[in-house]
Amino acid sequence: MASGRGDHISALPDELLHRVLSFLPAHEVVWTCLLGRRWRNLWRSAPALRVTGVKGCYNSEWFVNFVHTLLLLRDSRVHLDSFEIDLDERDFDFEAFLPENDDHVNTWFRHAVMCGPRVLLALRTTHGVFTDSDDYCTLQLLNVPLASHHLTRLELKQMYNRGELMEPSEAIHDRPPGTQGMGVGLIFPPVVGPRGIA
Repeated sequence: MASGRGDHISALPDELLHRVLSFLPAHEVVWTCLLGRRWRNLWRSAPALRVTGVKGCYNSEWFVNFVHTLLLLRDSRVHLDSFEIDLDERDFDFEAFLPENDDHVNTWFRHAVMCGPRVLLALRTTHGVFTDSDDYCTLQLLNVPLASHHLTRLELKQMYNRGELMEPSEAIHDRPPGTQGMGVGLIFPPVVGPRGIA
């Protein structure tokens, strides 16, 4: 930046910076802490988390540790507007991620539920994150009761519910307009799939 000019972006209010950060994947949001003192802890209070694969990362263990650390260090006093877990093979540069890491993904989803997002809660997978075609779409949510007075949209893509693959149209719940106080209540029962009961 030319001398004599200030950092105008850092001078913006937190609310606006958080809005900008909400469009970025979580790993890029965390990297903003390197921009300067003003940004050092800003990522911790971002109201939106979008966990995706990290291009250039060739180690799935590092990725798992990154997500665990992200969730641990985030300021839990700040309400979440949205929490998305997007596991898309186009974002991964390491070997297939599931089913080896099913337990981790379930832990992240349970954490997301406990954070009580107010607008969107999403868990999406694609074919390429599975080890082989026999494992495809065997990600099963454990018994996770989900009740919220705030959540307006729930997306679950490419996973089993009651032993059947959920189609995107079935897996998206939108609250009708004018029902803000009604809440959402879903329970994911035990699932019988290729690997037995979840």
